[in-house]
Amino acid sequence: MGKLFLPIFLSLVSLVVIPQAMASDIQFSAATVQTNPEGKTTTGKLYVGDGVMRTETTQDGQTRITIVDRNRRVAWILNPAKKEYVEMKGPERRPQAEAPSRPPLPDEPGSACQEGRQGLTCEKLGTEPMNGRTTDKWAFTRTVQGQTSRSVVWIDPELRTSIREEFQGGYVRELRDVRVGPPPASLFAVPGDYAKIDMPTQSRGGQDGPPQY
Repeated sequence: MGKLFLPIFLSLVSLVVIPQAMASDIQFSAATVQTNPEGKTTTGKLYVGDGVMRTETTQDGQTRITIVDRNRRVAWILNPAKKEYVEMKGPERRPQAEAPSRPPLPDEPGSACQEGRQGLTCEKLGTEPMNGRTTDKWAFTRTVQGQTSRSVVWIDPELRTSIREEFQGGYVRELRDVRVGPPPASLFAVPGDYAKIDMPTQSRGGQDGPPQY
């Protein structure tokens, strides 16, 4: 059980997948495609509702589902094969604290690009159609501890999320078949016949998520 859920947990961390998707004011769904440098492809689905998001990925016959509810500050990781789930709760928001504003796009005030974050260079390459959406194409160069990496990202300014990301080394992830409109509310709830289990206690190790722009 632990061997199954640990990689699922790590996939939730990387969700921040596009995870800018939750900053969108528009509800939508899309197919997801991730390709590693060896050419191995992982496909799935992304559903974005009002303050909620669900991702489904299938690889080697194994399906992973994560549901994030920003309004309730909770996330669930589901194992459909065993009808089990893990619940992860975020810290309670203080009553006097204001709800955080949505993350800015690279060319908006307050973004890492506009603030001139050390080690990060941003270049807007123009506007291009990508997978049926109108996007702004950006090149990002990040230098950390003497190591430099470059990525190219196509950002949909309407959905406020990446449609395609190409990372140095050959890793690619993208959204296809984007459909604007509210997904069914049932997709953002744990099915009643799933059993709750404890989170495995294995260490995550060093995980470096995608850069924030």
